[in-house]
Amino acid sequence: SVTRINTFSAFDRRVGMNSYGATASAQTTVRVAEIDAAGLPPRPDGQASIQTVPGIDTNRNGVRDDMEHSLYEIYPLDTPRREILLIGAQAMQMQVLVGMQVLAGSANNPSAGDAASQRTAGFIACAVGNMGGIDSIDTDFLALQEDIALLELFTLNTAARDRAYIAYQESRAGTVQDGIDPNSANCSL
Repeated sequence: SVTRINTFSAFDRRVGMNSYGATASAQTTVRVAEIDAAGLPPRPDGQASIQTVPGIDTNRNGVRDDMEHSLYEIYPLDTPRREILLIGAQAMQMQVLVGMQVLAGSANNPSAGDAASQRTAGFIACAVGNMGGIDSIDTDFLALQEDIALLELFTLNTAARDRAYIAYQESRAGTVQDGIDPNSANCSL
């Protein structure tokens, strides 16, 4: 469990300004326990996590355990962003798994590719739906591009995973995927 300590000054309205114009303030310390770390799966051994293309997913949420830990380490106190990135990680993992089927010549079920594409559209909808609005759109889209690059870096961390991802992408060439309205997106694993 990680503990975050925020210290801030709070104006005490009961005291307010005294007769000389001086203001009163109080120093308050707030302790917020970050319990998300306790919900993480066990950290896989570095070599074990890259020995197979699917990797290790002990909690069976569709996200490799090493990726869950990496995202937590980068965004330990930004739970909403981390949850959206977990959706993106799940979508990319689905793409890699479909790509494995394509490479093995057993991808005769187009619905698996459709499901991966749909999950990717859901990730984008969730990310866009959580942006700050028109005033921060440039900053938000830049952050989204950086987050997607981060997910690709974590997902495609072996040559075999990269080949599977490319195979998935090539298998989807010429297909059409509907977008998802950010207001109706399911933004949970």
